[in-house]
Amino acid sequence: MRGAGKQLFARNISDIRRLHNFEILAICEPRISGLRAKKVIKRLLWSYLDAIKGCFHMLWLIAREFNEITSCEEKRGGRPTYSNSGFSNWIYRNDLVDMGFIGPRFTWMNKRGIGEEIWERLDRALYSMEWRLHYSEGFVSDLPRLFADHCPMLI
Repeated sequence: MRGAGKQLFARNISDIRRLHNFEILAICEPRISGLRAKKVIKRLLWSYLDAIKGCFHMLWLIAREFNEITSCEEKRGGRPTYSNSGFSNWIYRNDLVDMGFIGPRFTWMNKRGIGEEIWERLDRALYSMEWRLHYSEGFVSDLPRLFADHCPMLI
């Protein structure tokens, strides 16, 4: 088993809860990965959020693995990546702002052998200015990677 399916998962979540005293826990464990995941995220999630953003005036905080980087500084190792995916344009088009982070620079690692590692910042929190006005002290802390290939985010 991988990720949340591992036996240590519940114990690690309990430890994180004890350390950070959070009230809401969201766990996303996709059943797809790689290129297929990127296609689903782009086609479904981005289109869906584009559509509802235009219909509703509300506070937005979207925190998840977007499986995209916004610049080459968000990747170390592997083949060079030049982000022409439209992700930055999608963020701009929806008037969202990257919340930034405290903690590890890269939120994902491919868990390969020494010298073959690829590190990327795939997980992030994006907010609307309306959200920031209501929650001006909000921040993201990327916690140390404990049991999966992604770092948990504390918001």
